[in-house]
Amino acid sequence: MPLPENFSGNPGEEPHRYFRNALIEFKKVVKSSKDIDQLQIEMERFLNASKQLDWHHKNPQAYRKDEAEKATGKVWTEFKRYIMSLQSNPHKIGPQDLIDAITTVEKMVLSMKVT
Repeated sequence: MPLPENFSGNPGEEPHRYFRNALIEFKKVVKSSKDIDQLQIEMERFLNASKQLDWHHKNPQAYRKDEAEKATGKVWTEFKRYIMSLQSNPHKIGPQDLIDAITTVEKMVLSMKVT
């Protein structure tokens, strides 16, 4: 299956694998950094990769698109809340809600893995 021309992954890397790798990297950055610019770059990468993903990927356990949109929307909501909290009081905020939302999406992608 050829990749779309506007797909931002590495050549030869299928969209589900790229998206999962983007999720893993995003989670690492959230856990290790409070640099708002770096977090925004990872969030943008997450959003772009999620737009390219086919949530129905020929798998009986695949998620419906509205479930995927809800899960990715939760990541976006938690991200905005986290960034706002970082800007107002960086020492009192923890990223756990954002990490949990990312983990939920990651589990969805893992369950779609084609063997």
